[in-house]
Amino acid sequence: MKRDKTINEIMIILLIAAYGYPGVDKLISRKKFNAQLDFSPLIPEWSTTILSWVVPLTLIAIAGLLCIKPLRERVLRLYIAVIGSFTLYIIGILTIAKFKPCTCIGFSESITWTWQLVMNAVLLLLVILLLKEERKQRKNLLQQTGYALSP
Repeated sequence: MKRDKTINEIMIILLIAAYGYPGVDKLISRKKFNAQLDFSPLIPEWSTTILSWVVPLTLIAIAGLLCIKPLRERVLRLYIAVIGSFTLYIIGILTIAKFKPCTCIGFSESITWTWQLVMNAVLLLLVILLLKEERKQRKNLLQQTGYALSP
């Protein structure tokens, strides 16, 4: 049981890094990120300035909220929604878009869209596994304390 918790915590740290770093990087390089959003064939021009703030702040918020154990299950669900949305965007870029803008900034500038899709799939699988584990641990804790688990 202790080993499972340690593995889960390591996975949480990886997820925090996977959202925290790009969130901070995009916020620091917000003008460049905004310019890259302007080149996206799938994002309306009127929304790029808003997204250049919302995306990094959301990534940072999710990374931070993952540190709060009582919120973790809900935050993992939010993580799935955000990474799912980005995965759909990548699929759109790969299948619909005639022009493929630069993938990101900073570390991931050299990563192809296909590789980004693979990384998202791995992260998505990791989050789903963690969500199942978090739910199982909560259920075990509630059973030990005599409380019923609500659906």
